Amino acid sequence: MTASFLPSAVQAQHMLSPVATDQSLGILNKLFGTSNWQSLYGQAIGISPGSVGTFFHLLSTFDTVVFGFVALFITYITAISVMSTAHSGKAMGERYHTMWTPIRSAVAMILLAPIPGVGISAVQGILLMFVYFSIGGANLLATTAT
Repeated sequence: MTASFLPSAVQAQHMLSPVATDQSLGILNKLFGTSNWQSLYGQAIGISPGSVGTFFHLLSTFDTVVFGFVALFITYITAISVMSTAHSGKAMGERYHTMWTPIRSAVAMILLAPIPGVGISAVQGILLMFVYFSIGGANLLATTAT
C-alpha cells in the first residue's frame, strides 16, 4: 500500500519554493546576485559567468584556498599512512582506521569541490538549498495559518 497522500518530489519542491515577492528572497538576491544562487536547485537554468554575484566570487576564492589546504592535508595523511604501513606491517599503521580514513577523505574532497559554473563548494550549495527551501516552508506556513 503506497502513501498517496504524500506529495511527490516535484510537488514538494513547488510547495517549498518561495514567492518572487518575498522580502528575504530579495535580500538574498542582492547578496548573491538576482536568481543566480537559485540555479543550484533548478529554479533558473544557465548562469553566465559575469552574472554571478560578488559574494559567489568571495566564496569561490575562499573555497579554492580551503580546498588546497585540505588536499595538502590528505596528501600528508597518505604519506604518513604509507610510512606507518611500512613500519608496522599493518595497513595504514596503528594510527588510522583502514575503512573510515579513506571514506572521510573522499567525502571531504567531494563536499569541498566547486560546483561547475557557480564556483561555490557542494557543501555551501547544500546549505543554500536548505536556506532557499526554508524560506519557502516559512511562506507556506504563513499562508496556511492565515
